[in-house]
Amino acid sequence: MPLSSATGYTDYVAASQNSPYQVWGNRTTSSGANSLMTSWRLPASSGSTAGNVVCASTSLGSLWMSTAFPTPTSTNLWLTEIEAHSSTLAVTAMAAILIDRLVQTDGAVMNVATTQTINSTALTRSTNGIGNMIAVQVWTTTAMAGTLLTVKYTNTAGTTGRAAPTIPITAGVTNRMFIVPLAAGDLGVKAVEEIQFASSAAAAGNVGVVIFRPLAVFPMGANVNWAETEPYRNMMVGGGFAMSSLMSSACLDMITITQGVSNYDLQYRMSFIEQA
Repeated sequence: MPLSSATGYTDYVAASQNSPYQVWGNRTTSSGANSLMTSWRLPASSGSTAGNVVCASTSLGSLWMSTAFPTPTSTNLWLTEIEAHSSTLAVTAMAAILIDRLVQTDGAVMNVATTQTINSTALTRSTNGIGNMIAVQVWTTTAMAGTLLTVKYTNTAGTTGRAAPTIPITAGVTNRMFIVPLAAGDLGVKAVEEIQFASSAAAAGNVGVVIFRPLAVFPMGANVNWAETEPYRNMMVGGGFAMSSLMSSACLDMITITQGVSNYDLQYRMSFIEQA
């Protein structure tokens, strides 16, 4: 929702600083220097949610589990501030995408080069598909040389079997994400039907598909002292005076990329206010 004046912007900043709805924490990442990595917790390490499921604020693995923080009385929220950095000064450059993880799947294998049926579960948020994106996530690694991946999906018009442009993929890093571009003219995604690798690996591994909605894109630096950081407010991360809107049931995840360093703790804080 755009703000009509600078006064409106300063009012919402003041409101966010007094907001009872804040998310903060620390998340250890998998190895993946110079790669897109999800902050989602792995099932083997924390019992987090996997499978062909709808993701929600209460999903184990989400950055915000509503059972651990005050539950908003409103269904809809504005993201007003976000602040995050790595735990080590060795990270020389870092960027992040805050997302609402809508649905996810697992169980696809990398040792076959034939079509694999996905049929992702129905969306419960962002159901019109507009702005939704696709990523392929590596749940369990395997030794796979670079190959190509094709994804077929349903677009916002309800047309099934839309073929995304092929993307290069490797499977040597757990929790690595590969964002899939959409076919020309498509505005978003409602479901994913199938995937196919161009060549097969020696072992199966485990990959899945994530349908997500991006909420904010922002830079991060290496800084282990919170007192020296300044949160990015939505004048920057939301695009001008547009604030990112999300539902209180949103499943927050962060996709990050770092330069040079593969293991670090992602430290983060976010603030929200309720929509009137």
